Amino acid sequence: MRQMFPNLKTWTTWRGKRQRLWLRLLGYYLALGLVPVLLVGLFVLNAARDAIEEAVLDSRREMAHRTAEEIAHIFSPIVSNLKSLARTVGTVPQAWHTLLKEAELEYSEVETLYLVNAQNQIQASSAAIALPASYDWDATWAKVVADSLYFTLIEEFRETPKLFVALPVKRDGQPPQQALIARLDFHRVWSKINLIRIGRTGYATLLHADDGHYLARPMRQSFYTWRDHPHIEAMRGPAGILLWRDVGGTEWVSGFAPVRDWDWVVAIEQREDEAHAPYTVVLYSIYAIIAFSALGALLLGGLTRSSVVVPLVSLTYAVRRRRDGYPLIGTPTTRRDEIGELADAFVEMDQTLAERQRDLESTLDLQRHLIEDNPLAIAVLDADYRIVQSNKAWASLLLPEQSAELSATHAGAQVRAWLKAHPHLQVVDDLAIEDAEGVMRYWNLHKAELSQGHRGKVLLVVEDRTQQHLLELHYMQAEKLSALGEVAAGVAHEIKNPLAIVQNTCDLLPRLGRE
Repeated sequence: MRQMFPNLKTWTTWRGKRQRLWLRLLGYYLALGLVPVLLVGLFVLNAARDAIEEAVLDSRREMAHRTAEEIAHIFSPIVSNLKSLARTVGTVPQAWHTLLKEAELEYSEVETLYLVNAQNQIQASSAAIALPASYDWDATWAKVVADSLYFTLIEEFRETPKLFVALPVKRDGQPPQQALIARLDFHRVWSKINLIRIGRTGYATLLHADDGHYLARPMRQSFYTWRDHPHIEAMRGPAGILLWRDVGGTEWVSGFAPVRDWDWVVAIEQREDEAHAPYTVVLYSIYAIIAFSALGALLLGGLTRSSVVVPLVSLTYAVRRRRDGYPLIGTPTTRRDEIGELADAFVEMDQTLAERQRDLESTLDLQRHLIEDNPLAIAVLDADYRIVQSNKAWASLLLPEQSAELSATHAGAQVRAWLKAHPHLQVVDDLAIEDAEGVMRYWNLHKAELSQGHRGKVLLVVEDRTQQHLLELHYMQAEKLSALGEVAAGVAHEIKNPLAIVQNTCDLLPRLGRE
């Protein structure tokens, strides 16, 4: 019971911390989620009107400029082809009818081609279609004499305007006496331009730059109520933006841009209230984001407490009980999500660690026996040559009294002196050591520096080779005596041979004398 009370106290303290953690997480959600949204919302509310108005105006101006470039891109090849035809007509005499008919077939946008003289007489044409009675000859020749391009849009029938383009025909550097006039189906060319309706009140129109006369509109758009634009003077010049009010008091936003090489102006116009409608959408969106952020922060706090904090408390309690030595019973939590997987992983880890601990203890016990029962004397020394750990053989060889000082014995003092004198030498064989009784002993020393958390410590292995050394000395002495006997036998043999000859001679001399 006494052990349970500290654990119960720890559990209560930990549970209180987890509850405070939930409150802190809720505060973090509010501080990091709601407050920035409020600040951003206030900033957007202050800057949205100007930013959206700037974006609307820029978009209308850019749309008008892009449309003007598209119109110029479509009409420029037609004019270029007509100029080439005018130069050809100026160099080919009399074959004008044939030439104009061939050119009409070649240029799909051209309905009829006319060649007229200064008296406004048609000298040749590609088709038997007369020029409209409302055609302005004075304006045509004013442009032709000035070597300039003249064009006009004439509505021959309702909603089927025809574009007439006149350009000079020059010969040998003389003033132009003839003009080439092309009759084009304006709406056939205009249908190639990609213009769309903008909202419910936005339109794109083509205006004449001189008088603001309405020229054309995109397909599927209704006509404006006015025929001439009331503010065409402000639209002459580079691309720009115009804010104006019509006679009915309606405010309009117009983006305009001139068409290159043509006296035309493209106007993209929309009612101001509809153009600025995105500001209202942004305003309501910000209110909705703020409300949902506050609600989401509260919901996230509650969900975090129930789905994260509570399972973690159970898991932590189980971990602490396991740390205090109590067995792990069952699974801390039965959830089938990441927290549940964490609990299962903890149980598996506990089982694996228990198995590894048993294997490790078995391995350590085996290694302990290998070291303790090793016939070699093994010890671990620190930087001051004090004995940190040693085995039984070391105690019997050097320190029977189990002292921590290496120099506690006479032999240990000699080993310590050798270690200090040779700090970098790792191995020495047959080191002569005199024991306390004055008997010389011969040891092999092996030294190794330890690492991985044991820096500064040295592993010392001592092998007592006294008996082997004495046997080697006896063996060497026997070898010496054997060699000396062989030498003596050889010397005796060498001496014995001459003596035998002398003896034989002496034995023969009496016999030889009688003879």
